[in-house]
Amino acid sequence: MLKKISITSIILMILFLLIMPLKTYATSVGTIYISPSNLNQENGSIFTISLMINPGTSVNAVQANVNYNPNYLQYVSNSISGSAFPTCVQDSPQSTAVIFSCTILSSSVNSNAEIATITFKAINNGSTALTLSNANAANNGSWTNPASLNSSVNIYTPAPKPQPKPSTNNSVTTSNQNYSTTSQSTPSSSPATTPNQTKPKTIKPNIYIKSINQQISADQMKVIISTNLAANVLIKYGLSPINLNQQILNSKNTTNNQLSLTNLLPNTTYYYKIFTSLNGQIITTSQLNSFKTNGLTITITVLTKNFKPIVGQSFYLNNFKNKATSNQNGQVIFYNQSPGNNQLIYFINHQENKQGFYVPTVYFNNQLINQKVIMALHQYHLAALNQSDLAGLITILLFIIGITARLIIGHKHHLPKTTNDLSLNK
Repeated sequence: MLKKISITSIILMILFLLIMPLKTYATSVGTIYISPSNLNQENGSIFTISLMINPGTSVNAVQANVNYNPNYLQYVSNSISGSAFPTCVQDSPQSTAVIFSCTILSSSVNSNAEIATITFKAINNGSTALTLSNANAANNGSWTNPASLNSSVNIYTPAPKPQPKPSTNNSVTTSNQNYSTTSQSTPSSSPATTPNQTKPKTIKPNIYIKSINQQISADQMKVIISTNLAANVLIKYGLSPINLNQQILNSKNTTNNQLSLTNLLPNTTYYYKIFTSLNGQIITTSQLNSFKTNGLTITITVLTKNFKPIVGQSFYLNNFKNKATSNQNGQVIFYNQSPGNNQLIYFINHQENKQGFYVPTVYFNNQLINQKVIMALHQYHLAALNQSDLAGLITILLFIIGITARLIIGHKHHLPKTTNDLSLNK
């Protein structure tokens, strides 16, 4: 027991010394800012902003809160796939802020670089601001105190386009009169000037969709659309069947159109329509279609208060239909799950315990990464860290001890004794 206490104390002391700034720069160095600084967005549109840093010196850690007004903007998602700081702790997005704490372990950043991107949906007309708070950067334990630059968003509904006025024959009649005046001797010698001559009708080609083949993953849908004649294909899609506010076009005239809908949300239903066109003219429109993206695989390693794996016990994720049993390594695997806020349900002495944890949307080389969670279960207490291995766990601790502390308290409810029971006295 003394040996365990000694090792734990040493680890905590090392982590504390590593993350706490030893000094602060006397003046502000560098800038943390939101790009672009001004946006004009149509109401209902989805757009992405970048959280950036121009450090002014070498830095290896950064933190910032991006604050927004939920009356005008709706949070959709965030990504660190292009971040210069590949290891991030992301708090559960608040109703008014998205919070980042990021680091780079093997080197440092000394030029203009991306920290993260955030996607919003414009939901109301008006002007609103995206502001930064708690923004700072560190250089080997020393705060650099960079300046902060905010951004503004103007949301509008476009005015309806004026309808073209119907054409008249006045100009044709005038032309004919002028012709007759200068050529009275042969008024009928030019049949091309007949004002009421009927133009031949343009016949649309009979293009139709023969087949649609979909390949769906957690964050994209690849589709091959086969048509009977070569044509362009346009797909309009969105989260609502009455608001298809995103689109993708294959401008090649071909009978096999291959398109990819990317940056989709996992475990989410999308709606879309297919349009075929030729020479800029819409020929056919499909019926409304839908698809659902695959969910993430969430692997939870559950440990006793003595850090031993809990084997052969039942756990539930978010509801009692979503059940899994821990294996010999203490791993509980749930398939087709959503990122964001989740809740693990387990039982101690016939009492139900619920504990929330957050699963971020993480990309690596433009691929969505399945998440692994390590949980140490104590009596009515659960500490959860989102990371794929022990090295990642230590990295997250470096930030959590220095920047934020998260204690989540479970709620107790009595259930019938037939419920599978989890004993923590192992």
